[in-house]
Amino acid sequence: MKRHQVFLASVLAVVATPALAAPMAVDFVATSVNATTPFMTGDADGIFNLQSTWDPIDAAGPMAGLQGPCFGAARMTGGLFTGNGYCAFKDSDSETAIVPWWMENAPGPAGVWAIVGGTGKWATATGGGLFADSPGEGEGMTKTHITGMVDVK
Repeated sequence: MKRHQVFLASVLAVVATPALAAPMAVDFVATSVNATTPFMTGDADGIFNLQSTWDPIDAAGPMAGLQGPCFGAARMTGGLFTGNGYCAFKDSDSETAIVPWWMENAPGPAGVWAIVGGTGKWATATGGGLFADSPGEGEGMTKTHITGMVDVK
């Protein structure tokens, strides 16, 4: 009898426990408006004050709808970029995801990003991946290809 009670309690505990979200792959292109200021010291050398505002991400998945500012600094030496910064993306519930990014000797504006916390569901979210920027349609526009994994717990 006691074994049946323990078994039943175990089954009920498993059934009553909410399912944990599984990490989800992300692969999309986002657009932003940039106000980058270059300070060039040569044709392939200089520093950059990087500022952008991302349009709402138009993609399915955990990052859908995120939008907001990104900022940072980079140095270009011999045509290779090194730098870092942060994005503070808001979702449709006004919760914030904090996303640092960095690049190290990249042949173009490209590198790595991560989710390191925020508010609401983003406080315990994890994930990261790669990004690569390319010119967007129109002056001051950038398209960013984002790939990686996100786990909103």
